[in-house]
Amino acid sequence: MCYIALDNFLDIMDNKRKGTPLSELEAWLYFIGSDKVEHIHKVIESYPWFAELYREINEFRYHPEEAVRMFSDALKIMDRNTVWYMIDEEKQERKEAEKRANTAERRVAEQQQEIEKLQSIIARLQTNKENQAQIKRQGKETGYAQKI
Repeated sequence: MCYIALDNFLDIMDNKRKGTPLSELEAWLYFIGSDKVEHIHKVIESYPWFAELYREINEFRYHPEEAVRMFSDALKIMDRNTVWYMIDEEKQERKEAEKRANTAERRVAEQQQEIEKLQSIIARLQTNKENQAQIKRQGKETGYAQKI
């Protein structure tokens, strides 16, 4: 992308050698940046099809409501496109949020399974400990002291 300061461009081009042909890019920059008669003539001399564009622009001076209507139509189209864009963005964000939620749910389920496994191990260890304590008690009662 390239930015061109039109005022600088016009100053440079005005100092350019007279009679040098305009490139199409230069013609467009004149068209966009200047309303001087000599610039308009220079553009039309190099590219006669610009005359129709200048005529259309001149018509807007006499019928500004047409320009306003065109501008209004363009804004309506832009607003509609913006709404569709925002809807698409919302859909995308919702999909991403659903993916994050599903991932979080999977992690929670995996962690829950891990917790259940650990609780099972703890319960077995607790049962083993209780069994060992019971065996010790029985051994003491019967007189058989075993080292466990």
